[in-house]
Amino acid sequence: NVLVCNMAGDAVFGPADFRQPLFGSELRERVRVVVSRPFKLIFGNRVVSEHELLQIGGEGRAMLVKIVFVSYTVVTWGAAHCGGDCSAVADRLAAGVTSI
Repeated sequence: NVLVCNMAGDAVFGPADFRQPLFGSELRERVRVVVSRPFKLIFGNRVVSEHELLQIGGEGRAMLVKIVFVSYTVVTWGAAHCGGDCSAVADRLAAGVTSI
């Protein structure tokens, strides 16, 4: 079984049965059916790659994968007199940011 949870521990997908071997791309496609926002899958402390082979736990054990939603937003803070006021460009920082 594979269970995908958000960072709060709430189930987003699964538990679902997969046959072994399980590629990262297959898991991503199955999760994409129920999740419409951009996301990254995290297994342990690394992002799951498309071609990665994932080892599913043994009989009765579930493999836990975390999901992180990607918003491409920027959060700014700081005193206005030190450059912390970004209100003039706030609309450009609200979504779709890929580099700064």
